[in-house]
Amino acid sequence: MSTALIMIASTTPDPPINLVLLFSNKTDIQIGWSLSYDGGANVDDYEVDWKLSTSTEWTFQTLSTAGL
Repeated sequence: MSTALIMIASTTPDPPINLVLLFSNKTDIQIGWSLSYDGGANVDDYEVDWKLSTSTEWTFQTLSTAGL
């Protein structure tokens, strides 16, 4: 007897909406956003690209949704 496999197709989720600056000082910022369409599956991580206004170099960071 074979085990049945159930698969649910999902699509690329929409980007977050309502981006807001929650806190900032000379060394740190905290941002928040509202979730949008999740593509039909849980969103595990967000990818954030950022740079200093005085720089040409972008930094890539992955933010996990674990524990949210």
